[in-house]
Amino acid sequence: MDIDVSELSSWLEPLSATERVRHAYDIFGEDLILSTSFGPTAGTMLKIATDVYPGIRVITVRHGYESPLTLQIADRLTRELGLNLRIFSAPKMLIPEEGTQEFDEFRRKIKIEPFKKALSQEQPRAWLTGVMRDETEERKSFDFATFRDGLTVVYPILDWAPDSAADYCYDNGMPVNRTYFDPAKGLNQAKECGLHLGDIGNSWTASGL
Repeated sequence: MDIDVSELSSWLEPLSATERVRHAYDIFGEDLILSTSFGPTAGTMLKIATDVYPGIRVITVRHGYESPLTLQIADRLTRELGLNLRIFSAPKMLIPEEGTQEFDEFRRKIKIEPFKKALSQEQPRAWLTGVMRDETEERKSFDFATFRDGLTVVYPILDWAPDSAADYCYDNGMPVNRTYFDPAKGLNQAKECGLHLGDIGNSWTASGL
């Protein structure tokens, strides 16, 4: 079934986050996946998505720089939400100097390649991700759905503010990860890390999962 992502994005825009997930599930069913890095407010998307589709495959990439709290939160959310979690491992590498070709290669190896492996193994048709427009300048121009390399990508909380996502976590008993660290985003955690701009399989330059 061909999907007009421009039309899909227009349909999703006036809906709530839960309704956006439900609409995506109505279209794609079990061919829908969710990615997570167990970042600061990961519980928001995880709860919204699993409330609609409890068995959704949840993809995460472990890079070896996770804080102890990140791993604790991952374990807790997996238990409490009954996550159908699929863990993919990146090679453990030293972090090169930012702004170098080596750093770009580092991001490719710890982000893009493991995620490509996950997609190859799981063979989804659509991907839910918790990107929010207010997180980076690049994301401000995102639509609620896009199409990349054969995969429809849907952003259910795109119009949320990070503070709203944190409030949702607090209101629903979800932990907020205050020690999250993504080595692909640089020391100040402000860089785009590699997964939300461009085409999967080409040179991606955007942020986390």
